[in-house]
Amino acid sequence: MPRLGGVTKGKVKSTGQPGAAAKSRKPSSRRPQQHKAAGSREEDRLLAQLNQMFDELQADGGGRAETANSSNSKPRSDADELGYDAIMSYLARLGIQPEHRGALVLLDIVRADSPFAISRAGFVGGWAQAMRSTAELLPQQPAHDNTDTPAMADTDSAAAADDARWAQQRALVRARVDRLAADPAYFAHVYELAFRLGRGDAPAHAHAALPMDVAVGFWEALYGYSSSSGGGSSSGGGVDGGNGGGFDFFAAWRAFLGEQFGVGGAEGDGNPEGNDNGGGQPRYKGVVTRDLWNQTRRFAAKTTEDGTLGFWSEDQAWPRLIDEFVVWCRDTGVVAAPEGRGKGEGQHEEEVDDY
Repeated sequence: MPRLGGVTKGKVKSTGQPGAAAKSRKPSSRRPQQHKAAGSREEDRLLAQLNQMFDELQADGGGRAETANSSNSKPRSDADELGYDAIMSYLARLGIQPEHRGALVLLDIVRADSPFAISRAGFVGGWAQAMRSTAELLPQQPAHDNTDTPAMADTDSAAAADDARWAQQRALVRARVDRLAADPAYFAHVYELAFRLGRGDAPAHAHAALPMDVAVGFWEALYGYSSSSGGGSSSGGGVDGGNGGGFDFFAAWRAFLGEQFGVGGAEGDGNPEGNDNGGGQPRYKGVVTRDLWNQTRRFAAKTTEDGTLGFWSEDQAWPRLIDEFVVWCRDTGVVAAPEGRGKGEGQHEEEVDDY
């Protein structure tokens, strides 16, 4: 049990003075209990508010949140889950475009196992944890002893309090989006989450790879946007895919994948010339294994330090697709070929099915 002022709750050792024990008990019994009670009330308010927000989102998506709180009816199977329509409405409330990396940050906060479903437990528990851990960064609610205003609101106005709830979540998501550009460990965490979401990764799911078009969509979200708001796109993507040495990793990677797989290229270029092996089929299976997914992040991070791709060597253990990407970059003039080496040197001759 924590020691408060050198005293633990329980039996107080006598000093031989009649009033000493009584004086010692006050700080150990009343003040800790009062502090604990106040903290418990704030926690209850926060959880109640988050549940109410979840119900509102469910109603936005055409759900029947009211049945979950009715003592006269059995909860519906969808009473504790937000579906696609509700999630789209939620993203709109927070000003996040679905294809922006902010959507991945949000799905991480609410502990989602799928891009198309958010559970009540994940929403309430995830946001409660996020708000507790970043409380010093968010607007604080003045103490009110005689008000039912939610704990996160920054005004006594009910309308303003309602807006403040969503504004607070919006601010936290944007702060974490900005963090992606400065914190490699956090970027790696969200990057790994994207792979799991793309697989529909409930723990029992057994898929080993992403379809290529799904992977490209996630790469677009992770590397193709730079603004917190999601209002516009630009090449780069922060610590793991920026414009290192003048090399735009994502622009080159997307163009390369467009040629190889017919995905990720410029609009209207969904089936570029040379995309097949002569039989009308793509040269490679359109899948991205976990190893290729992870190695792509490592490769992109290295391009921020060396935009000439001089760090790459055909003797290293990069996936074959990345080897071919480097050769493609040199052949197309995206980067200069090293002195003494012509275009196409080092390229693998045989065709393969996947990576």
